[in-house]
Amino acid sequence: MDQQGRGRALQALADWRDQPVDPMDLEGDSSRFYPASACLVCGPIVACDAAAGLPMPKPPDPPSPAELDDLLRPLATQLIWWQPADVSLRNPDRVIAQVLDLGTFEAGQRLRQVLGDRRLAQVLQRAEAGWFSPRSWNYWQQILGLARSGAVPPLPRRHFGVRDGGDHAAD
Repeated sequence: MDQQGRGRALQALADWRDQPVDPMDLEGDSSRFYPASACLVCGPIVACDAAAGLPMPKPPDPPSPAELDDLLRPLATQLIWWQPADVSLRNPDRVIAQVLDLGTFEAGQRLRQVLGDRRLAQVLQRAEAGWFSPRSWNYWQQILGLARSGAVPPLPRRHFGVRDGGDHAAD
């Protein structure tokens, strides 16, 4: 890439990082959603690829139920050891969250490769209290482009003692 292309790419990245991303916006051209690869450690900077006029990568096709089972079963057995994998696999989001929270870097990257960033972002947006540690929550929110540093949404929380009118007696 020449200096001019590099400059355009860096400006596109700077502009892109200031834009909110809604991964749940599934309408329109799916090539608009590629925030996650902005991590210099995890992969190529796709925003720069776009600025340089290179084609955007196509998101992966969703795996079949059998392929998803083959991917998640060993991870569920390893990371959700307190129950049989068949029970864990009834809630794939929970297994994916457990991999993102406690799995290896390689396991997280494999999920990104097979499931895509949009699917992982959906898991974070559907996460229940206790699924993520603060460190993993912060990391994946930023890697998947859901938040910028200093603007990470709070972890999901449990609420106990709901009164009439929606007031919480205790958080």
